[in-house]
Amino acid sequence: MKDTSRREAALLLIGFLFQLFGAAALMLSRSVQFDAWLVDRQTLGILLPLAAWSALAVILHHHLDKRLPERDPLLFPSAMFLCGWGLQILFRLSPAIAYRQTLWLIVADAILLLFLRIPDPVAWLRRYR
Repeated sequence: MKDTSRREAALLLIGFLFQLFGAAALMLSRSVQFDAWLVDRQTLGILLPLAAWSALAVILHHHLDKRLPERDPLLFPSAMFLCGWGLQILFRLSPAIAYRQTLWLIVADAILLLFLRIPDPVAWLRRYR
């Protein structure tokens, strides 16, 4: 494993831990609010965006590692961190909007995967002065 990939994986792990602790805080906040341990659909609903975020981070890290081994190791983890944090904030405000935004994150990452399959996606930019 190259140093770039190792650093990116470590940053994604830190991002995942941040998302996990944020999800746990959201789950516990409902219990504190109602002074009872609540495990209902809305409480466990934060796990869906967390699972989607985690799966997308692993899949995209793997594909980026194969396709662009000399990439910047900070760019992808930073973008994923901000997306996950945004999903948590949206889930706290409105779970329905957070689910819709999770779907948009999946669509955007699928487009990124398709873009990575293009043989040389920035060749025309190299010719452009």
